[in-house]
Amino acid sequence: MAKELVAAVIALLVLGFIVGTSFAVANRNEPAAVEIPVGASTTQISLLLEDAGVINNAWLFRLYTKIAGVQGSLQAGHYEFAPNLSMQEVVRILVKGNPRTVTVTLREGLTLAEIADRLASAGLVNKSEFLRLAYDPQYTLGAEMPDWLVGARSLEGFLFPDTYRFAPGQSAREIILMMFRQFRAKAEPLIAESEVVAKYGVRQWVTLASIVEMEGKLEAEFPVIASVFLNRLERRMYLQSCATVQYALGERKPVLTEKDLQVQSPYNTYLHEGLPPGPIASPGLAALKAAANPQKTNYLYFVAKGDGSHAFSTTYSQHLAAKHKYESGK
Repeated sequence: MAKELVAAVIALLVLGFIVGTSFAVANRNEPAAVEIPVGASTTQISLLLEDAGVINNAWLFRLYTKIAGVQGSLQAGHYEFAPNLSMQEVVRILVKGNPRTVTVTLREGLTLAEIADRLASAGLVNKSEFLRLAYDPQYTLGAEMPDWLVGARSLEGFLFPDTYRFAPGQSAREIILMMFRQFRAKAEPLIAESEVVAKYGVRQWVTLASIVEMEGKLEAEFPVIASVFLNRLERRMYLQSCATVQYALGERKPVLTEKDLQVQSPYNTYLHEGLPPGPIASPGLAALKAAANPQKTNYLYFVAKGDGSHAFSTTYSQHLAAKHKYESGK
């Protein structure tokens, strides 16, 4: 009991020191805008605040939140911090959260046009402006443009699907940058460890992941689906992905006709060998992981069973038998 009392007294003294010390107050004359991402740790938040000049010392901030018992209570969102706030005031703002933020969930498999529609419906962007920026990566990303994206015609596939909290008044460019940074945060740890990325490059890896995302229903099958397309690439077989044809058509048709399969587009993998020119949707983390580290198989074909899963085959005759079984219902 005595030890607990001493610890509590010490904690209060440290807390009082942090609140009162000049180290806890940043000397700024201008407001600072800071975006706290959903799921950000206390360490990440402290570094964002320090970089923006909201606080002077990230370590003191983390110590303060730990002693105050609010480490798990800091809210994501877009914040405008007034100049010269104390550590206590900054923490109070973050615990209270920003009620003006708009939460939008952008699921896996959306195209740029579909993302723009959802953001426009939430009153956050003008659809035309968003798409104009998304189709001009060099201008929109500026100094944040990575070497592996140079030459890309758009940011299709590179805006990460997630739940975001946006602030009314955030520009379309700021929203795109937030989503692109989230993509890099999720994707870059996979890049260094992937033989697929080393062989094909980042853009083609993401393109493969987007096809896996659109062809698969069950995440458990994603690594197997990725292996099918990679095996076909190795054998210089046409990928024959219906998802790429749907992208070329600009609509998600449940059943493609023979005429659809002949649509003239570089994205039509029934007519063109290899991967399409770029991603066909925004792949989620599971699809990115599957494309980076696919399962080792000899499969070259798959057909939907009708319950979300697929039957995989190594030979065309096996594939035809599986198609007859599952498409005829026998």
